[in-house]
Amino acid sequence: MYQMGNEIERRMEKVAMLIESTAVKKISRGQPVRRTASGRLVGLDPSKPGEPPKVVTARLKQSVTHVVNREEFKVTAQVGTNVEYSRRLELGFVGSDSRGRVISMAARPWLRPSFADNLGRIKSIFEKKI
Repeated sequence: MYQMGNEIERRMEKVAMLIESTAVKKISRGQPVRRTASGRLVGLDPSKPGEPPKVVTARLKQSVTHVVNREEFKVTAQVGTNVEYSRRLELGFVGSDSRGRVISMAARPWLRPSFADNLGRIKSIFEKKI
């Protein structure tokens, strides 16, 4: 039973690494940038709604990681980032600015499509006999 758990954990690690690498590739498209008077970088050719975000500082791209957790009868994997704006990019955003004006941004998903793009490979990883 313990050996089966080891094999499942190994396969889950492989799946997590696959999704992570796909996600990083999706958010690796560059764009021209300029620096504002305050010194902030601004992208000059941003992604369109529905497309993965394009790189400005590479902070998001560099932060993508995964972790596999194993409990007694359960193995789980998480792929993601701790960058605060990643959720807004993935899901879109509606809110207000400091003046109370409504602002919105359409989703630019990159993580969920990375999972969806690999469903066939994920299935084949887990279908193999242990």
